[in-house]
Amino acid sequence: MILDLSDFLGTPPAKIEIHPGDHRNSFADIIHGVKTIQSGFGDTFGSAPMILLENRTGQFISDGFAISRLWEYVMQNDPELADSFGIVLDIQQLSTVTWQNFLPSFHQIHNACLKGFHIHRLHKPPRIGDGIPWSEVFTKITEIEHDIIINPEIHHNNRVADVIGFCEGMIRNKE
Repeated sequence: MILDLSDFLGTPPAKIEIHPGDHRNSFADIIHGVKTIQSGFGDTFGSAPMILLENRTGQFISDGFAISRLWEYVMQNDPELADSFGIVLDIQQLSTVTWQNFLPSFHQIHNACLKGFHIHRLHKPPRIGDGIPWSEVFTKITEIEHDIIINPEIHHNNRVADVIGFCEGMIRNKE
């Protein structure tokens, strides 16, 4: 389907986001899926997209411990994927799953695997004091040395500029 969609649009994507699924999946299943998608795009378009796995509430990769274990599995079994696979971390979902243990869970995640972030608070613009420690989140974001994407994951397009402004302000405060 994603190959057909890319063909219809006339260009392959640079990045594709996938979800981990439930407890029936394994780290090996995730890596197999990543390689299958990348191989299909390589065969069809001559280039493979970066695959970004999102942490998801209620799915088998939802917290920092699971993300850290996945990345260690990748580094042990398929380290060549490090440049073309990673995590797009949904901060709100991590907060929902970890509650009071957000920061310990967040700090378990290796910077090397973080290729993107979903920034929102309940799909609305975030703000200081909303229950998520945004200062610590953006400290980590500014420490990452490779390119990342930041997705303002909100439901109303008229509020996207608010999220972008929030992110820009947080990053400026860290420089």
